[in-house]
Amino acid sequence: MLELKKFVLGLGVFLFGIYPTFSQEEEPEVKDIFEQIALQKREDVPGLEKNLPQILPNLILKWDNSPNKAFKPGKTISTRAGLDKELLRMRKKYAPFMRDLTPPLPVIRKRTQLKTFQRKLMATEMGMDGNGNVFPLKELVSVAKENTWEEVNIPHYSGPINSAEAHYRKTLNIKEKQLFADKLFLHFNGVDYKCEVYLNGQKVGTHVGLFGAFEFDIKPYAKLGRNLLLVKVFNESIMMGDSFFIGPERKFGKKLAACGGMGWDEPGLAKGWTMCPPGFGIWQRCYLETRNDAFINDLFVRPILEENKIEIQVELPNTIADTQIGFSLYGQNFKTTITENQHAKKTAITPSVSASGFTTYTFTASIPKDQLRLWSPETPWLYQLQVQIKQENVVVDVAKQQFGMRSFIQSETSTPKGRFYLNSKEIKLRGANMMGNIMQCIFRNDYDQLRDDILLAKIVGMNFWRMTQQPNQKEAYEYFDKLGLLAQIDMPAFNGYRKDAINEVKPQFIELLRMVRSHPCNAIISYLNEPDFNKPMMLDRKGHENLFTRFDAVARLLNPNQVTKWVEGDYLNLSQKFSDHHVYNTWYGNSMRSEYFGHWPSTRAGWMHGCGEFGAEGLNTIPFMRKYYPKEWLKLDHGSIWNPRQIPRCQTQDIGGKWMHLTDSTMTDWVSNSREFQKWATRLFTETLRRDPKMNSFAIHLLIDAWPAGWLKAIMDSDRQAKPAYFAYREALKPIAVNLRPNSFYGFSGDIGKVAVFICNDTPKSISNAKLRYQVEANEGILYTGRSQAVIPSSNPKFQGWLEIPFPKVKFRQNITVRVGLFNEEGRLIDDSAYDLEILPTSDKNKDIDFPGGYPQRLIK
Repeated sequence: MLELKKFVLGLGVFLFGIYPTFSQEEEPEVKDIFEQIALQKREDVPGLEKNLPQILPNLILKWDNSPNKAFKPGKTISTRAGLDKELLRMRKKYAPFMRDLTPPLPVIRKRTQLKTFQRKLMATEMGMDGNGNVFPLKELVSVAKENTWEEVNIPHYSGPINSAEAHYRKTLNIKEKQLFADKLFLHFNGVDYKCEVYLNGQKVGTHVGLFGAFEFDIKPYAKLGRNLLLVKVFNESIMMGDSFFIGPERKFGKKLAACGGMGWDEPGLAKGWTMCPPGFGIWQRCYLETRNDAFINDLFVRPILEENKIEIQVELPNTIADTQIGFSLYGQNFKTTITENQHAKKTAITPSVSASGFTTYTFTASIPKDQLRLWSPETPWLYQLQVQIKQENVVVDVAKQQFGMRSFIQSETSTPKGRFYLNSKEIKLRGANMMGNIMQCIFRNDYDQLRDDILLAKIVGMNFWRMTQQPNQKEAYEYFDKLGLLAQIDMPAFNGYRKDAINEVKPQFIELLRMVRSHPCNAIISYLNEPDFNKPMMLDRKGHENLFTRFDAVARLLNPNQVTKWVEGDYLNLSQKFSDHHVYNTWYGNSMRSEYFGHWPSTRAGWMHGCGEFGAEGLNTIPFMRKYYPKEWLKLDHGSIWNPRQIPRCQTQDIGGKWMHLTDSTMTDWVSNSREFQKWATRLFTETLRRDPKMNSFAIHLLIDAWPAGWLKAIMDSDRQAKPAYFAYREALKPIAVNLRPNSFYGFSGDIGKVAVFICNDTPKSISNAKLRYQVEANEGILYTGRSQAVIPSSNPKFQGWLEIPFPKVKFRQNITVRVGLFNEEGRLIDDSAYDLEILPTSDKNKDIDFPGGYPQRLIK
């Protein structure tokens, strides 16, 4: 009986968009892990407040007695040619900020890049069948005999996922000059996940964690001439389990990683493309480097904007004495010299709280007002600190650090609490999730693409990027600094932290803080994505509260200005301050009607809130798929029928099918409908978030795909071809935006349609003497026009009034366009927005109507 009901349901959805209600015991089984997460019941805890729809006043915007001259809409970008032209303009605009105008540092350390290794896979717990499908084995199996050594370029990253062991070996030709140095360091920018390092058979050291830099002094183990370097790298299952990659045979490990790493170039389930699975390897650069006994281990620059000065922390080994610290301070991307060869007057000498065996020397430096330039997304001015260490008046080491003069806080005294302020001016964070594309740019040494990806984010209207569930390489933050984009940097934790892995986690949190704390782009660090306390190996609620309280204390110690967020996607309402909820009612749910009309999940009382993820899938174009996808993904059934389910972990059919208005289920039909739906889901939900006065942070899932079928929710493919949703997001993100909310996207002749008009202002300035002009357009011309005064406060959305639209008489279905423009006091257009409303003849009432109002109406049905 249940199977029959499921069949009837599917038929009803496909033909008529009918969604019957199931009792609890009849509810269809949910199999997709992300669907399970998105549809879970949100936990109600003390201290929450309901976010109910705003009651809008009955303020009616008046029409002219007869139609006046219509205004023309503003120009928009909606094609690849237009986007390419804008990208060229942005490259030119930001080129000055990419410069380094500082004097070069003397070369003290002698560095040798290790660009190639031989690699051999030694063991794995993943098998492969005759069709190339990956599946889990019952235990770790040695494959050393079956594999041979192959030369790989560094950085290197690949599979398999779950427990595995790979060896990287290299012959080092150590020269006399290297052995003559006080120290000879072997440095790794990052190895995923655990590694053991051996030189000439002797164990040099170990490291745990995928993103932290580490190094060892190998001089005691080195000899003149040939030396054999062996790096054993170990992968293991991630803490959240691997079911999304391989299915129900779920394996849980202690690896601090999540869904959304860098991936590698291999299509298929549990392989490198799909959701960027957690592989392993020497995934960042490594090198040999000679140093003096007195060397700079770390530089930290903390702006103190209210006093026009910076605090500088220099970290040196405990064992050295009689050193002098000198520094110079320059503009990096603008020509200015603040001070040169200045002797540091130390204000504190303390043991390093984050690096054993080192001492922190603290001093300050002032920046005169006439040389002070603030860092901001519009003008990312940067300074550079250069530090010299001298012994007996001889320079023995040098280092530099770029930084920006800026402040970023989340206020606990604002109303509501939790407003963000950049340089004392309120800022609303509008961005996207990131999973792999920026990492791949750096991995491939493609810094032009890295620059362009950041500019494409700025072009779409973003001011921050969520480095989702995994920190990026340090080069990412350097480029974010130069191009003026803020970053939210996540600890790579999904569902929770294992009880038995906390001692491995704590050092990684410190590595994260030390990596990003000097960067002006560093806005927020978050601790956990979408918690789940049902797994017995994980910390419970209280355990996570205690851990995150300790994280906060460490963050304040290492970077007093650091803004933190406990949870992304806080279905369990763990956060005690700022609440962030992931809401996918444009995809996993059946309607976004509740949010559209102003409701939001309960959040912490008296606080602003955020939405760290929302979105929907949109398939790539057919030429793109034919260019990259394996042939078996594109095979047709019954002549021309195509099934998107052939793309591994593609949700467009199983989850998105309920939204689609298909006609023949061909590849063209699926592609065009999924992309059209993604466009409307993006526009409507983004505009919904903009109307919420407490919503000061949101990020679409995702902006740019790292692989040809990595995360199909991305609104731009891996060739950087924008999907229609990219342009929709751009229009919805304009800092000062006309925002329309029709009560319905269709009606009948003689009805009165109602459209709520808002102005959403994300800027910290109010706008005076602005005017609204509005009009209704039809095929035969202009039906109505009107105008009124606009009220536009700073950093807030504001309801302007209702448009009541008498629907014209029609004999067949046709559209009218409602358009509203905002004009400044000089009469120049600031922004305009429009929606098409579908008018049906009265004879269609009480009939079954095919897809009335299109995807917009389907989304709010």
